[in-house]
Amino acid sequence: MSATRPVRKVLVRGANWVGDAVMTIPALRELRRIFVEAHITLWTKPSLPDLFVEAEFIDDFLTAPAPAWRPTVAAIKSRSYDVAILFQNAFRAALVVFVARVPLRCGYRTGGRGFLLTHAVPVDSGLKLQHQVFYYLNLVAELERALTGQTHVNFDTPNLALPVSLQRQRRGRAFLAEQGVDVGKALVVVNPGATNSRAKRWLPERFASVSDRLLERGDASVVLIGAPEEIAWAQHIAAQMRRRPLVLTG
Repeated sequence: MSATRPVRKVLVRGANWVGDAVMTIPALRELRRIFVEAHITLWTKPSLPDLFVEAEFIDDFLTAPAPAWRPTVAAIKSRSYDVAILFQNAFRAALVVFVARVPLRCGYRTGGRGFLLTHAVPVDSGLKLQHQVFYYLNLVAELERALTGQTHVNFDTPNLALPVSLQRQRRGRAFLAEQGVDVGKALVVVNPGATNSRAKRWLPERFASVSDRLLERGDASVVLIGAPEEIAWAQHIAAQMRRRPLVLTG
């Protein structure tokens, strides 16, 4: 799939959680570098496209509720993708692109799904000791190497930036000002929750202590954010603080 068959359409199975999705940004940027002319679709949960809505490295989105795998197969098959790269490790993701007959299917060889992939990348033991950003970058590097024989993926300075239009920035500042936030100060956004694993949560009193220190310096505002099911957790942290933060959780 090179000179004889150029890659015109790329499907990316994104991560399911906001934090993990943010970690895929450098890898998504590298995919755009590799497939400059291709149409890149991000397949993800319905709640996540807003995160990437202004990203220049994504052309469109494919969303589907988790149980609806047959309509997803039909949608993928109808779009005739040339390449599918799976940032998600689920067996089901590999099964969907296999059944949809995407010609090149790249992902990590996890959960017994290797036989469903044309490019099953082994998970090196050292890879799990690195930052999550490099887990996704490595997969893109292996895909580029498979297609071209070499890779130019930037592992030294991963770019995690997301573009935000001036219009959205103005709306955001206006909203924060309406909530009493001094928009002239630095803004520190704290997301203390972890919906899919309580073991990942830092202790609430530590979030409260760090947030208090930031507020007491006088040059920053603190905002707590998170999912609707984390409202009680955010309120619990705010109640332990000496200074009240703005709670936008939910």
